Amino acid sequence: MTPLPPGSEAEEQTNCTTDIKAMEKHIEDVSEYNKQQPPEGVYIPSEEIQARFELLRYLSPEQMEALNKRVLKKIDWHMMPCVTLMFLMK
Repeated sequence: MTPLPPGSEAEEQTNCTTDIKAMEKHIEDVSEYNKQQPPEGVYIPSEEIQARFELLRYLSPEQMEALNKRVLKKIDWHMMPCVTLMFLMK
């Protein structure tokens, strides 16, 4: 097979097809998350929720504890000024 000349339309189509295939490999399979949701009020263990997310899947309990504290601090610092203003405007 002869190599395609640089800048040709055929080469661009080949590159586009290759890029799409590469992107498809990186797309996470979410079919397992489309399962029926549990009824409201049913307890879901934190480990099961953690396993749903690639970034959280392999964190130890100590790392999750530290992450939870950081997230709560960020939420508090974003919400407290609004809550304080609403309280003062009452």
